[in-house]
Amino acid sequence: MSTLCRIYRIYAGSGDSRSVETRQASLKRKESGKPDIGRTGTETGSGKDAGRGRTDRNFEADITNRNYESGKDMSSRRTDRNSAGFTNKEISRIGYDFLPCAAMDFLAKDDAGTVRRTAVTRKEYDADISDTDPKGWDFEIARGEYGKPYFLHHPELHFNISNSGDWIFMVLSGVRVGIDIQIITDIPLERIGKHVLAPDEYDSFLKMDEQREYFFREWVLRESYIKWTGEGLSRDMRSLPDDAWQALIPAPDGYKAAITAAVPLVCVDTEVQYDRQKGFIWTK
Repeated sequence: MSTLCRIYRIYAGSGDSRSVETRQASLKRKESGKPDIGRTGTETGSGKDAGRGRTDRNFEADITNRNYESGKDMSSRRTDRNSAGFTNKEISRIGYDFLPCAAMDFLAKDDAGTVRRTAVTRKEYDADISDTDPKGWDFEIARGEYGKPYFLHHPELHFNISNSGDWIFMVLSGVRVGIDIQIITDIPLERIGKHVLAPDEYDSFLKMDEQREYFFREWVLRESYIKWTGEGLSRDMRSLPDDAWQALIPAPDGYKAAITAAVPLVCVDTEVQYDRQKGFIWTK
């Protein structure tokens, strides 16, 4: 039996999010005609690789050093800026600013529309996030053993957030869940691959023609898994068990994204755009 989740795709780049091409996972296929299959056999779409010209020096450092807080994904340590000039710390703050709005929308509170319009924002953000939502909905955030955030007063509601480039992906569900989005960048795949793939898998990877497509697909699947467990990159990504439901999900062109849970999820998408002057704009 499937469980409902809601994915909020927040565009924090320059321009209008509606002009950004988004891959439809149910329609895109590989050139061979075969579907792109997730770890548990869930059919998803591969799309085209439009990110070959991008660079991300911090990506390699994050994977090889592995010396950051385990409860966060690697995007929280980036110092580069996106197309709108936001640093990754600022984009992370934008995501947490929107979280109470998303939580109320998911829980279908009577005043959810009010929160949507006011787009409550916090003035400061730090790793502890110990404050309570200023509107009084009591969405106080605490952290687990490995640093994974959770709602202290809403144990029935689980969430996870990831950001990369111009996008923030946020998922809420009644079951524990992990999500990851990653921009496809120009990185030394063979050097980084040995830190992500098991030895036998890495040997096969070196012989592949589409290394970039395969690597970023595997990266988001594995990162969403360790965010689901809450362990972060304290867990060796090369030896993850096959004990979860996973799927690639629709992502903007030039990105990969995946989701992990213990049970199959039926995902409802909501797209939001963040504007410096107007705040959050619900587009669909």
